[in-house]
Amino acid sequence: MLRRILAPVGRAFLDGVLPPALADDEVQLRQAKRVVAFDLAMIIWVPVYAVIFTAVDAPMSRLIVLWAGASFLGILLLMRAGTPAVRCANFVTAVCWVTYTGIATVTGGAISPATMWYASIPLLSLWLSGTRSGMVWTLASLAAITAFAWAREIGIVLPNELSPAGLRFLQFSGLLGIVCCVFLLVFVLRDAENRAREALQMALTRAEAADRAKSEFLANVSHEIRTPMTAILGYSEVLAAEQCPAAISRSEALETIRRNGEHLLQIIGDILDFSKIEAGRFSVEKVDCSPVELVREIVQLMRIRAAEKGLTLSLEFCGPMPRTIHTDPTRLKQILINLVGNALKFTESGGVAVVVSLQEPRQGDPSSRAKLEVAVSDTGIGMTDGQMESVFEPFAQADSSTARSYGGTGLGLAICRGLAEMLGGDVTVAKRAAGGSVFRATVDAGSLEGVPRACVDDPADAKSVPGSATSRDALQLSCRVLLAEDGPDNQRLISYLLEKAGAEVTVVDNGQSTIERALEAQAAGRPFAVILVDIQMPQVDGYEATARLRAAGYTLPIVALTAHAGSGDRERCLAAGCDDYATKPIRRTALLDVVARHCGASCKVGGCCPQTDGAQPETVHSGPQIRWS
Repeated sequence: MLRRILAPVGRAFLDGVLPPALADDEVQLRQAKRVVAFDLAMIIWVPVYAVIFTAVDAPMSRLIVLWAGASFLGILLLMRAGTPAVRCANFVTAVCWVTYTGIATVTGGAISPATMWYASIPLLSLWLSGTRSGMVWTLASLAAITAFAWAREIGIVLPNELSPAGLRFLQFSGLLGIVCCVFLLVFVLRDAENRAREALQMALTRAEAADRAKSEFLANVSHEIRTPMTAILGYSEVLAAEQCPAAISRSEALETIRRNGEHLLQIIGDILDFSKIEAGRFSVEKVDCSPVELVREIVQLMRIRAAEKGLTLSLEFCGPMPRTIHTDPTRLKQILINLVGNALKFTESGGVAVVVSLQEPRQGDPSSRAKLEVAVSDTGIGMTDGQMESVFEPFAQADSSTARSYGGTGLGLAICRGLAEMLGGDVTVAKRAAGGSVFRATVDAGSLEGVPRACVDDPADAKSVPGSATSRDALQLSCRVLLAEDGPDNQRLISYLLEKAGAEVTVVDNGQSTIERALEAQAAGRPFAVILVDIQMPQVDGYEATARLRAAGYTLPIVALTAHAGSGDRERCLAAGCDDYATKPIRRTALLDVVARHCGASCKVGGCCPQTDGAQPETVHSGPQIRWS
């Protein structure tokens, strides 16, 4: 009963003394609690000893004890003001040392029972401040005892205001203090041993859990990688045969290889993205973008997958939408593609609904910001409460058994939440009353002051046609390209795609040859419109080759075409002097687009080739026009 009464009082006292900043530092908080606990105990003993010294007629000792009480109160104020716990711990030890020394000085020095109290100093400093402070204060205590003994030896007589009764009392209390110190020492050692055992057990449990998660993750990844690789290698062997089986057409085999290759690339991308988020090296680039067009583009893209499964995919805008928001459109698209793709994957009948709304900032709260919310609801299999708690954990899935019906590495939702948090929002999940799940993604919309808004109607038949295939297929390149690539297979593939589009391609396989060919062509008056340079090449790598060309005065476009896709690789390529950066594997349309774009720029600078005949890809939107107000 007494414990239930005192516990809340003690917690309230600690909350009132300890600064809020310590809540995030468990080690400092634990040390601060020890300092406050001992300081409070000393404050409680001060009036007791003040009464005792008054009773035995020892006014100087009483004055020293009262000074100690005021000092202990001051330490609590310093703690509240934010003074580091280790410094306050040394202040507490210093007050005790000065108090013991002062009382011993006025009660006989070496013959004073107060010298026995020095036995508590090493234990106190070790407990409150650590080993280094403990050694310092132990030496200080030994020095004080030695000084008293030396003074007695040379005949210095210190005053003694104790009566025989007071002397007996201090002797008795000193012996009790030594016994209590020994008990406390054993208690502290056992407590430290128990803490160490608990920490070891906790570390062992975490290690075992991490090992299980790693093993499960590796098994899942192995399955997810080997499955598309089986299809890629198998259909490649089928195509390599003299005659394809009648049951498998050539176009079907090629489409299967392409589809499984894309799936394999997505798995690798998820693993890399998650590792960068965990390392805190994932960067976002916020710009003004249209939330309406961005969500429409994603939904239109995913409608193809929904149609393949016979599902509906609807889009609704609730309330007026801002014309633009300030966020990273690439990362927001990544979040939405993942959420909508998950909803379609786990839904067998019915459909998926995407609802977009704007959360207005809270009135009267200057730190509150407007947020764009995208809710993705499905009529799929749904989840239990336990599954919803772990679904955002990395490498976790609702069904992690090897017999699960749905694939995946279990990183998608963890990446979504990490990206959403980087964009100032979050991703949450809830159950639908009619079955299925609802995932809500929010991102910071930025300042919407002065941004026009409008109600948006998105009918089911609204089309969003991103760059017609005809215009891209018709794209013709009339320029000279230098391809620096050391891989024979990539040399043949990339040069074939460029030559088929009309480009004249020169291939080199190392950085030194890249420098020589580029400068020779420029000196001959027939410079290359674009240089595609691989980063990892023999002799001279792509970074150094680009830097040397720029140092030699080469100003025409250089594009890094590389498999380096880690954090900071793009910035490193641009810093070396590259004009653009594209990662392997690169699609044909993306390759032609980047060459056409820089080929046109180089024509204006160097006049090395005529403007490309093919039209640049455009995005065509049909549907109702939006009047912004």
